[in-house]
Amino acid sequence: MFYTKYEALLLDLLQEADQATDPMKAALYYRDAVSFSYLWETGQRGKECTRLVLHSPTHWLIRPSDAACTQFMDKALGAGSVGTEIQLHLQRMQLWVGETCHSLRRGGTQMERY
Repeated sequence: MFYTKYEALLLDLLQEADQATDPMKAALYYRDAVSFSYLWETGQRGKECTRLVLHSPTHWLIRPSDAACTQFMDKALGAGSVGTEIQLHLQRMQLWVGETCHSLRRGGTQMERY
């Protein structure tokens, strides 16, 4: 993924969060923006991103929502879910051409080299 697409993705997520009337929906957009930024900046895999914790192994930072999107569940987000979220957001923006978690990791790494 090139930086311009990454930047467009983040700006879109932040704009959607700011415009969301439902606080939970806004929180989900912010969660995804944090997840994607983590992958880009660190070059880590989706698995490491979903295992970020606050203070103890049971306080997950990146958590899934329930099926109705009314609350966060008390467990870690699945690594595959991060890739799915990338795909869904880019499809909504009509920019998806097969990007995965690895696309964010690789894009950030390549940018550091140049």
